[in-house]
Amino acid sequence: MTCIIDGQTLTGKIPPVYRSVYHLPRLSPGQHRLTLHKPAEPQEIYALCAWADLPYTAVLTSRPILLPEKATRVRAECSGGRAEVVQQGRLATVTVQFHGTIKDLILKWDGGGEAGFAPVRLHSPATDLEVWTADNLTKVLPGTKPPLDTPARLHLYGAAGETVTAQIVLRTTNTNGPIARITANFPDTVARLDAWFQDFVRLDFNSAHLETAHRVVNAPGLAPDPLRLYGAAPLNPNQSQPVWLRFTIPAHAPHGQANGSIRIALPDGVTFVPVTLDVKPFVLPPPGTFGLYSQASAFHFWEIASNMFGLHDPLRGGELEPEWWSLFDHCLDLMHDQRQNIVEYSWAYLFPGLINSRQDDQGRWTFDYELFDACYGRIFKRFADMPHFRVTIPFEYGIRNPQAAFRFKDPERRIPIWADYERGVTTPEAEAYLAALLPNFEQHLQKRGWMGKLFFRIGDEPDDDHIQKYRNVVTILRRLMPSILIQESFCRTEPARALIHDVDMGVVHIGQLSRLLPVVQERLAQGRATGVYTTSSAGHLLGAFLDAHPLKIRLKPWLCYLYGFTFNNDYGWYASKNIDPAIYPSLPMNAMSCPGEYAKV
Repeated sequence: MTCIIDGQTLTGKIPPVYRSVYHLPRLSPGQHRLTLHKPAEPQEIYALCAWADLPYTAVLTSRPILLPEKATRVRAECSGGRAEVVQQGRLATVTVQFHGTIKDLILKWDGGGEAGFAPVRLHSPATDLEVWTADNLTKVLPGTKPPLDTPARLHLYGAAGETVTAQIVLRTTNTNGPIARITANFPDTVARLDAWFQDFVRLDFNSAHLETAHRVVNAPGLAPDPLRLYGAAPLNPNQSQPVWLRFTIPAHAPHGQANGSIRIALPDGVTFVPVTLDVKPFVLPPPGTFGLYSQASAFHFWEIASNMFGLHDPLRGGELEPEWWSLFDHCLDLMHDQRQNIVEYSWAYLFPGLINSRQDDQGRWTFDYELFDACYGRIFKRFADMPHFRVTIPFEYGIRNPQAAFRFKDPERRIPIWADYERGVTTPEAEAYLAALLPNFEQHLQKRGWMGKLFFRIGDEPDDDHIQKYRNVVTILRRLMPSILIQESFCRTEPARALIHDVDMGVVHIGQLSRLLPVVQERLAQGRATGVYTTSSAGHLLGAFLDAHPLKIRLKPWLCYLYGFTFNNDYGWYASKNIDPAIYPSLPMNAMSCPGEYAKV
């Protein structure tokens, strides 16, 4: 241990094992800064005491002490000084004023029981900073006040191969908005510790399907977003600032306890939060690929563009509008920031509607992919760095519509799909069109490097009377395009049992999971991709809300982990659209939905 006072390194000796003793110089009245440099090797500091011959009255203040539940008439006594007790509930702080030497300092109370040091928040007078800790299921709001009984150090546990998260919270009365910087110090052989400031996003509206009693934030207001993270941030006076911590424990980490710290640096001083991580003696299996998608981003983009902003839709005919593409790119940025790795886009642009198909007088088909590439090329480019990214496109086969037809840029041109709707028989004209289109489309995907990254949805929650139609369609599509990938959502028992093995990605409504569990487990045992989804009509949703308690957000991912699902799909406007048409695009939109970090298993 090295001790420095007012910039001068003190001389002294370190008796073995127990303590470090340093000789202080004679000090003038006033404030002095004492700095301790802890050695690099692991070492616990249990107490810090300083004594000297001082020519003026000294004041010592204890850390808060947790009193027994039935303690009354609390007082402190000492020899050589005057002791006072300040009591707040079950917490007592002892202050002693003395000149020279004090001894026999005793805290007394009536009512029996044992007292101990309270695990309370830190307060650093030099930086006017209060620091306390919070678990990863607490949403810390700007107005959150420091609790009296919250630990000032973190003691966490996890297994090798696990990621463990927690929070610390900072609060200051300093009106200068000091910039705080966060760094982490932890043994790399045990875990990688990352620490970031969480940003606040403004909620203008609450989630439409979230009951008032289940809200954490009432709009308009600010909500912490653990997807918007920074290494440095200004501290606003009298506003709590959460810091998100993530411990990534490698599979080879040794079990046992390891110690580190979080360093909080301000212009006028540094504060440390001690961290202990207890690694349990077992290893978690390696994480699998987890698909994540929320409908409220690109799925209803055409609603945002046309209904909210009055922008003409270039993908549905007419001239391209730069502002439309700007808004489209912004939605993609939001989804990317939320770490969604699936984009489902969109029932307004059914395949093959974005492909300009033409047939000449000889019956030969040509296909123009300009609009298709303009849309999906943007998507694939924005998510190029996202592992296992894929896109899902609704296929216009119309299994619910006896009058369904393939439509073209020429409004007069259409090809009826069904020759016999009840039996699920496709017209020869429709099958001939698909026989020309799908092999050509397959070649286009190969040319663009998108093979294996694009799934089709055919029926969207097929009913009982759609089963045979669905099977017939799948047979035709797989014959004409062997590489085709099909994803389907099932919300009814019989269609799921009959069809889930016919698709490449089967997604089951969470309300049907108990009935379909044997079918789902059989599919999972075969190693086939299987997911679970919720919809906006599901009552107490398990979706992803900025304004809900994080426990509601995590239940479905935990369920996915329990059963081995590889896909978590949320349909519906879970979070508010949160866009004010009057200010866009001069101000950026805030998060429209927030599945990302909280939805990771």
